[in-house]
Amino acid sequence: PVCGGGPSGPPRLGPTAGALYGAGVRLVLDEVILRAMEIAPEPKKVPMSEHLQALGAHLVYGSSTGSITRLLMR
Repeated sequence: PVCGGGPSGPPRLGPTAGALYGAGVRLVLDEVILRAMEIAPEPKKVPMSEHLQALGAHLVYGSSTGSITRLLMR
């Protein structure tokens, strides 16, 4: 920890925390930032199946990242 301000041990990471991270990335990046930049189409113009597929991909990405990080930090 820097100047005693951080946690006293390694962060608790894993598939659940990673999945939450992946879902957050999906929400913030795909639904907010890319829409604000007018890069992504309006959400109503995208089929629900594509929304669910993108969310699923981000959940897998996040879970994998969290799991691998936990393994590497042992």
